[in-house]
Amino acid sequence: MSRGVYQSGFSSEWTHRLHFWELRGSHGSSRLRYPHPGHVDGLMSADLLPELALIPAGEFLMGSEDSDPDERPVHSVHLDAFLIGVQPVTQAEYGRFVQATGHRAPAVYELPLVVTAGGSGRERSFRASGEPYTWADSTPPPDRLQHPVTLVRYSDAVAYCEWLSDASGRDVRLPTEAEWEKAARGGLESKRYPW
Repeated sequence: MSRGVYQSGFSSEWTHRLHFWELRGSHGSSRLRYPHPGHVDGLMSADLLPELALIPAGEFLMGSEDSDPDERPVHSVHLDAFLIGVQPVTQAEYGRFVQATGHRAPAVYELPLVVTAGGSGRERSFRASGEPYTWADSTPPPDRLQHPVTLVRYSDAVAYCEWLSDASGRDVRLPTEAEWEKAARGGLESKRYPW
């Protein structure tokens, strides 16, 4: 069923990577529509898609015995073949989406619990560390255009996937946890880290 993924980064508002999958089939009735289908700023739809790597179909061992309880027990999972983006979504790539749709630009909008529980000093530190990646007037920082996009939430990542689907004419979505783990393992089994 799945045939492609575009990886980048975001799972939390501030640090997650954006991961995209291309699927064959319909998107469903809740799919958003954005302007400029087929092209953005003079780019053809094929130019919007990232370089993709094929992850072959098959089983892999998911989880870890020496990790958090939610990753145990190690279990076998079968996945169909899919494609995943080789590089994270960049600030420049995400900028095309923001410019085309008017979607909110990356910034610190809400604070995670780990920050609010740490008091005002932790909040100041958190905001200061995010400042270089905060956009001005819906424009990414010019010295960070090729950096991975940050300061986005899960809902922002989903909206980006929907826009990229419409703009490229290809079905794109976020990967599942199992798809991401299989791709990140690089085919290695029973090792905590692939390196």
